[in-house]
Amino acid sequence: MAKWIILAVIVVLVGLFGITYLYDNSLRAGILLLGELSLKDSYKHYLEHGQPTNYASSYQVNLVTNVVSIDGTKFHCILELQSSRFRGQGVLSMTTNETFIWRDTSGRAKIIPPHYRPPLFPPSF
Repeated sequence: MAKWIILAVIVVLVGLFGITYLYDNSLRAGILLLGELSLKDSYKHYLEHGQPTNYASSYQVNLVTNVVSIDGTKFHCILELQSSRFRGQGVLSMTTNETFIWRDTSGRAKIIPPHYRPPLFPPSF
């Protein structure tokens, strides 16, 4: 009987760990989506008023002149979003044609396509 109780506890703990891990992945996807929306709104404000704006206190949007090279293609970034929600893992940038680029702290960059889902392993953006 004790074996079944221990087995049930292990199954419950593994299940809770799995749910927590998948929930964290969904949160990362939501954080990126909110970041993209914040950048789009800030870019619209920039085009209308000549300066970007921050709509949320947890996101800091800045004007930048970064050039990012991905697979030999150069992208000219106009806005960059920093947030504590990114857990210090990187920044989200946007080009003038609304291409979103994730740059991690090691300098690697990747394009964030529409309907992007962060990878499960390793847990990052």
